Amino acid sequence: MKESLGSIPVPWKITVVLAIAGLVVLPHCATASSAPEDMFPQGEPLIYPGQRDAGDRYLSSVMVMVGSSGVSGTCTGILLHQQLVITAGHCVCGRRAPRASDKPPGRPARKDGSYQKATALQGVEVTNIIDTQGPCATAADVFTVSYASSQGQAQERGKPKASHGGVMVHPGFEIIFGRRGDEAPHVLWSNADLAAILLEEPVPFEVPPLDLADAEVQAGDLITMIGFGPGSTFAEYGVRHYGDNKVSRLILLETESAVFRTEETRLPDGAAASHARKGDSGGACIKKGARNMLVGITTVGAQAPGGKEMSIFTSVYSHRRWLLQMLERAGNM
Repeated sequence: MKESLGSIPVPWKITVVLAIAGLVVLPHCATASSAPEDMFPQGEPLIYPGQRDAGDRYLSSVMVMVGSSGVSGTCTGILLHQQLVITAGHCVCGRRAPRASDKPPGRPARKDGSYQKATALQGVEVTNIIDTQGPCATAADVFTVSYASSQGQAQERGKPKASHGGVMVHPGFEIIFGRRGDEAPHVLWSNADLAAILLEEPVPFEVPPLDLADAEVQAGDLITMIGFGPGSTFAEYGVRHYGDNKVSRLILLETESAVFRTEETRLPDGAAASHARKGDSGGACIKKGARNMLVGITTVGAQAPGGKEMSIFTSVYSHRRWLLQMLERAGNM
C-alpha cells in the first residue's frame, strides 16, 4: 500500500531547511507561457506517493549531504561500487549569475532531430547558471542506512552510517535558469547533470549488483525511482522510498546527452504513479529485469501548465563512458 511520506515514523531524524540555498530548488508552480519546447516546465526538484523501503530492496540508494565551498544541502545518490556514489551535479554545485563571457547561442538550427540549446533559450532572460564555473563542493558526506531486521543487530537497524569522499563533477554539466516575460525563473536547459563521489573507505556491505544501461529507455518503459525526499513541505528528509512511473518521452540533446521524463498520473493497475521532488535529486531511476538496470539519475521534478506533474532524469546510457571511467577510478583506489 502506498503511504504519505510525512506520515511515516522516522527512526533517525535529520532536520533540514527545504529551501536549500545553492541547489536546484525551483519556485512553486505558476502558470507559464508556452515555450518553443516545454522540456522543463516550472516545478521543483521526493518520490511521492511512494513506499518505504523497509526490506532494503534498494540498499545501494544513499543520502548525500554537502557543506563545503559555499554549497550546502541534501540529496540522494546511488552506490555503483563500494567506493563510488553517483548523484546529480546540481547537488554539489551552486548557482552563479550569468556573465558577459556566457555567449548567447545562435539561431536554432535543426539537425539530427536533437533538441538544441538555442531553441531552449530562444526569447529567454537567463537568470542563473549552475555549472563547473560556479561554486562546487570538493567533498561530500554519504549516509547508508538499513531498515531490515537482522539477528543481533536490532540496535543498528535504521541508524545511518557515514562515509566521506571527494567530488568529481561531469565536465559537461550545465543547468540554465531563465524566464520569458513575467513568469518565474525555472530550468530551461539541463545537460549532463551528474557528479561522482569517490569514498575514502569502502562502505561496510557488499553493494547489490546494478547494471549500467546498455541502451536508451523508450516511451512506455516502466521505471522505479528511489529517493530520500520528505514527501511534503513540512516532513523530514531521511527515509528511503521508491515508486513507479512510465517513461513518456526521451529527449536527445545536441550535446549527445539525453534526458527522459515520466508524467503518468496512474499506473496500469490503477495505483497512483510516483514523481520526484525535493531531496530526491540525484537518486536512481531503475528499470527492473533479471538484473536491475540503472537508466537515469533524477534531475528535476516539474509541473506543466495545467498542473500535470512530471519527473525528469539524466540518461545513464548517454553518459555510460564517463560512468565507466568513474567505476575504473573507484576500482583503483
